[in-house]
Formats: sequence, structure tokens, C-alpha cells
Amino acid sequence: MLLEPNKKMFESYLDMLENKIMSNNNKLLRNNNNNNDEIGFADCFSMLDEQTIAYLYYFNKVTWHHIDYKYNFIPWLLPWLKHTWEENVMDCPFVIHYFSNRPWQQPPTDSWSDLLVWWTLAYHCCQSLKPNLSQYLLKRYFDHSKFNMLLPVLKQSKCFWCEQLSKSQSFRQQDLFHSFLDIQTGSIACPNCTTDTIRIVSNKK
Repeated sequence: MLLEPNKKMFESYLDMLENKIMSNNNKLLRNNNNNNDEIGFADCFSMLDEQTIAYLYYFNKVTWHHIDYKYNFIPWLLPWLKHTWEENVMDCPFVIHYFSNRPWQQPPTDSWSDLLVWWTLAYHCCQSLKPNLSQYLLKRYFDHSKFNMLLPVLKQSKCFWCEQLSKSQSFRQQDLFHSFLDIQTGSIACPNCTTDTIRIVSNKK
């Protein structure tokens, strides 16, 4: 969702949390799972920060705009990109959503193939800067040993996007082995994600 926060809403949010609003007559749940520190709706799968922010704006009767899923894409939830108004067509993603452990805490050799996208872009950004600044950023914010793992892995890794597409389309295995991003330019290099939409060709008979 796209919101317009301000001081009034922020203070209202703090007040909502501090007053321990209980789940009664459509009010927000406190003491979830008998834990006094939790707040949220028991049957909702969204994280607690998402629930409370959504409830804050609902309670204050402030409208919000839902942002399309392609701007918050989770790779293994590919069907969410499908059009509801045009059969066998889905959007290509613009933003990848990383959650749980932060991507910079996980090596590019991890089993999650979308991690390579993050590491490739981080590598490109650092290499594009002046040497002194690049070295500072690498030393200050990154584990340099993880960067050293990247290049060898890229040569033999699958594109996370094509790997997901292959679950519902006819793909030759050799077509999966390419980098999603060009490490030199930071641009999308995957031939199946160069347009805003892609037509789905099912491999089911």
C-alpha cells in the first residue's frame, strides 16, 4: 500500500500501541497467544508491523492505494503476477521482496537463487564507484569473502526468474543457466524479462 504518513498519524500509531487495544468488536488484538507483547489479528498472515499500520489507517478512515504485486515480488509466488483480465498473461517483476535473513547476511552460494540478483547488483554498484569509495563501502558494509564467491557462482547458476517460469512452461534446462542481471551494467539480462509482460505457455498436456 502507498501511504502519506505525518506527525499526527505517527502519534496516533504510538497511542494505539501504548493503550494496548484489545481484540473486541473489530478492535486490534492484544495478548495474542497469551503474550502481552504481541499485537495483531490472530488469523492474519501478515507481519505485525504490516497489520498495525493497516489497522491504523482503517481505524482513522484514511484511504490507501494498493501497489501492484510486481513491485513487491516473491519468486515462489509467481501466480500472483498473472493478469485477472487477460488469460495466460502476467507481469514481469520490478522489485524483489527479500524477507527473513537480510540478503547481505547470506552468501551468494545459498540455495535461494534470487540472492544472486541482490549480490550481482551490489557488486556492480560498488565496482561503479571511485576506487576509494568502493573500498570503503566494501569494508564498512559487506563481508568481502561473500563477494569473492559471486563470480564463480554466476558462471554456473540458474536464472531465478526462468527457473520459476519453467515450473509452468516448456523450458530446456540449458536455457535456465544465465544471469538475471548483467554484472557490468546492472541491467536485466534475462531474455524472458525484457518486457513489462510475458505470455504464459503451459507445459501441461
